Amino acid sequence: MSKNTHQNLKTSSTNNDLPDIVESEIEFLLPKEVSAILRVTEDTLKNSRSTGTLFGFPAPKFIQAGKRKILYRKETVMDWAHEHLKEIKMVGATPVDSELKTGGDA
Repeated sequence: MSKNTHQNLKTSSTNNDLPDIVESEIEFLLPKEVSAILRVTEDTLKNSRSTGTLFGFPAPKFIQAGKRKILYRKETVMDWAHEHLKEIKMVGATPVDSELKTGGDA
């Protein structure tokens, strides 16, 4: 993993923490952080790993880093969000792409 650790980063699921997660230099994200960015529950994200879909699109790729440890590359999650959340926004779903760019101050 990169020299920056998750211990130095707030990881609660409030929108106020999104800029910390998105703008950090951390290369990998925990499912808790990904669910906050994508505004889904951790259970929804977990289900997407087994079904292979999230919001009707191919789910973001993840890494099985051990028997129970799941990681996501931040770049992969952000690319997925920018590509698919715009389409979701057009059909009126909850996630909003502008929050990823502005930290919720859209």
